[in-house]
Amino acid sequence: MDISQQNIDALRGLVECEPRNVVILSHTNPDGDAIGSSLAWAEALRTLGHEVHCIVPNRYPYFLNWMPKIKEVVIFK
Repeated sequence: MDISQQNIDALRGLVECEPRNVVILSHTNPDGDAIGSSLAWAEALRTLGHEVHCIVPNRYPYFLNWMPKIKEVVIFK
């Protein structure tokens, strides 16, 4: 996948702006990749001052409970 410099600059503009409220959504039946990337992205955005919430449409597998901040993930359909 080739990402253009224009898209990179647009993303940079969004994340480096004044702090915003951000919601990160995941797909149904979230797996480790979905949960892990959501939590990592959330942490990166929080370090930039944003208020971030991760929302998944249904319960993630119990064996992911070890992940930092997993208890903050909201389950909401």
